[in-house]
Amino acid sequence: MLGAGSVKAQHKLHERPLDAITVTDTHVFTGGRDGFVNVLNATSYALLFKFEIGPKFASVCNTVRSIALHPNKSQLLIGTLGSEIYEISIDLKGNKVGADPKIVTQGHYSPCKKDNNEVWGL
Repeated sequence: MLGAGSVKAQHKLHERPLDAITVTDTHVFTGGRDGFVNVLNATSYALLFKFEIGPKFASVCNTVRSIALHPNKSQLLIGTLGSEIYEISIDLKGNKVGADPKIVTQGHYSPCKKDNNEVWGL
């Protein structure tokens, strides 16, 4: 028998460590060092959809460091290790991401300064 607070299930979502998580009443958003964002059901933790911060983003370093859901629940802000912030349209009812991300800001990326080069929050 498992006690309160015990791990009951495990879901592999990322190939590398998880650095960003945002939880709402209906969804859980995770972002990792593998450059992927996962969207899960907040009750069952079932994976609804995922997308990569890939070529269409043109990121200098696609490691996801922060995620924020807009109050309208149709836009997601994603901060990367490359110090970019992207705005992405999402359809949570249709379980899909919009066609083209919008770059909100770029800058301050300095891979030689290991601990001082990324966006830490939105």
